Amino acid sequence: MNYKSILTAASALATLCAAAADFPSAGGDLASSTDWGQAVPGSSDDVVLTSSGTYRLGGDVAFKSLSAGSGVSSLVLDFANSGNHTVTLHGTTDREVLKPVAKDDGTAVFKGGVWKFNTPVAVTMAIAKMQRANVVFTDGCIVTNTAGFWVGWGSTLSRLDVTNRASVYAASEFNLNAWGGSSNVLSITAGGVVSVNADIRTDALDDADRVSGNGFLVRGAGSKLRQTNTGAGIKIGFKCSENWLRVEDGGECSDAGRLVIGSFAQSTRNEVLVRNGGTLSVNKLAFTSSNNRLVVSDAVFQATESVDLGNSASVTGNVMRVAGPTTIFNYTGNVFGSGCNNTFELADGATWRLGGANILSMMNGGSNNVLRVTGGAVLDNTSSDGNANFWLNYETRTWENNTLEVLDGATVKVESLFVHGVGTKIIVSNATLQASATAGYGIWLGRSSGASGHKLIVQGTTPRVILNEYKSSAGSALRFEVPAEGYADGYVPVTARVLNPANLATEKFEIDCAAWAANPNAEPKIVLMRCDTAISSTQADWIAAQNPNLPENVRLSVVGGEVRLAKILGTKIIFR
Repeated sequence: MNYKSILTAASALATLCAAAADFPSAGGDLASSTDWGQAVPGSSDDVVLTSSGTYRLGGDVAFKSLSAGSGVSSLVLDFANSGNHTVTLHGTTDREVLKPVAKDDGTAVFKGGVWKFNTPVAVTMAIAKMQRANVVFTDGCIVTNTAGFWVGWGSTLSRLDVTNRASVYAASEFNLNAWGGSSNVLSITAGGVVSVNADIRTDALDDADRVSGNGFLVRGAGSKLRQTNTGAGIKIGFKCSENWLRVEDGGECSDAGRLVIGSFAQSTRNEVLVRNGGTLSVNKLAFTSSNNRLVVSDAVFQATESVDLGNSASVTGNVMRVAGPTTIFNYTGNVFGSGCNNTFELADGATWRLGGANILSMMNGGSNNVLRVTGGAVLDNTSSDGNANFWLNYETRTWENNTLEVLDGATVKVESLFVHGVGTKIIVSNATLQASATAGYGIWLGRSSGASGHKLIVQGTTPRVILNEYKSSAGSALRFEVPAEGYADGYVPVTARVLNPANLATEKFEIDCAAWAANPNAEPKIVLMRCDTAISSTQADWIAAQNPNLPENVRLSVVGGEVRLAKILGTKIIFR
């Protein structure tokens, strides 16, 4: 027999002789031959803790695997007060090299110490195929070099807590479920850190179109969910629905290459919440299925490359809401992608500074989308050279029925606002739209060939539209919807340097003032629009052509640069 054959035979014999090493008592020192009653097992041994209890570690050890016995309901592996020694696991065949929970409702607490995996096994730790399992890493416990980490393996309501400065590093993927698991949670709190060098997913390898409801919670200063491989992604809703990520109270989710909300078409109603000082930082954000939601509230969200509320026309119903007076949204670009019927809302005092990009095209690629700025929020695209152009839709493309809403004390401040496509609406209601840079064009409805049917709609008692120039073409309209109470004395809703409709035969000047006309207590005379330059006689005739459409007690007139609306006072006498 040659030397190689001898080695092969010896290896096979060792494998056959290797058996489960059962720790003989409830608790004790895993590194103590006295507590073992024999030599401490080695790297070829599967160690089984057969009793519930608290275990210590007085020195470094190496096992093939470590697991809880079938009758064990709870384990405490307290290495924090015994030198923080290392357990190295060398599993080669079992997909679960560390199996700390063996029963439904089982618990395992890892305090301190270092758990190191030296194994090629694809999945080195799974928090069991049990229901309602609860595993805690705490007190500075370190779990490192796991080839893969699975919190729910066909389980429901299982939980992993990484807390009190504990840390976990996964060299391969981190998943919250597989094979039908649901309602499983990874909780990172009190300075805990989870770092992953591959995809982080709420669900994987599951049947399509089912609710899994798995979630990541990152809470508290110093708590972090990190992705160390920017070529990978965080996937909230991989194949299943109603999954979630919450980053709050100073927690941080960072370094992600790509955050994907809803990876497959059947994965819907997933939610990401970043709030109360939380931070979410990614290279790319993509919604690739419908009816999902991202909310940033008094927190930080940063996307360095792209934001995409929909990557195709069939991706609809997604909502991204950025809110709160301490929230600053740092991203320059179109947030809508090519999806349709999606909404981006800037609200409650949040600020979005677009950086004064020379040409910034919003809503380029999709239809029926809504960009809403409301509740005192500010959207600002201004630059030092006064040449920042903000486009809704893009040149000759016929994206249809998109809407910009400026509502309830919000401000949209741009230098030039160009509106392309078909049927775009700009609604200003009790808020401010300003496009007044002297080097800019102001607003131009229907700028490109193929454009048609755009509207600038002025609503509410305190709208303010401030323009360098009002220009329209392609059958566009300037529409005033006068409130029942009218405007405060001297208040002018629209001011412009110049009025410049391109074709009076196709352009529209519209007024809806029926409620104001019928209100006997309303101010009887109001100014709708004031221009720095006098309105020409042909433009005045164009405006006055609205008179037949007005209530019978109202007349419209143009005086110099003002468009005025007045009630006819007095008593009407009819002779018969």
